[in-house]
Amino acid sequence: MGKSEKNQNVYTRRRFIKWIGFVTILPLFYLWIRVIKRNDSLELNSELVISLDSISEGFNIYDKVIIVKSGNNMEVFSSSCTHLGCSINRIEKDNLVCPCHGSRYDMKGNPVKGPSVEGLKSLSFVVNEEGKEIVVDIDR
Repeated sequence: MGKSEKNQNVYTRRRFIKWIGFVTILPLFYLWIRVIKRNDSLELNSELVISLDSISEGFNIYDKVIIVKSGNNMEVFSSSCTHLGCSINRIEKDNLVCPCHGSRYDMKGNPVKGPSVEGLKSLSFVVNEEGKEIVVDIDR
């Protein structure tokens, strides 16, 4: 076997390994793109359904939303602090408290203590036809 034949075999082997690598990575890349698109579409159509029976007077903290009930009135806010986006998960002395930097918000979602200077994002919601659940549009 001459030198030129040996180089052709090495080249063919390298080419084959590159081809196998490409064939293996391509489907993984495709799946990764689909997962990202699926997550984006889920976030775009995000709604949260909450039973009206579970909503008590005052602050009600759910994962991504905060519902404030005062008599027959309800307001819904995003639970993301307007300072850096931490999830608000605590209530102290009739104030919502951000665990990251201590921003406080009143029952109207207005900042009472900084570092946040903007109010909480108000979210739209509807009470379903049966009047038993509230449907919150998380993205608006």
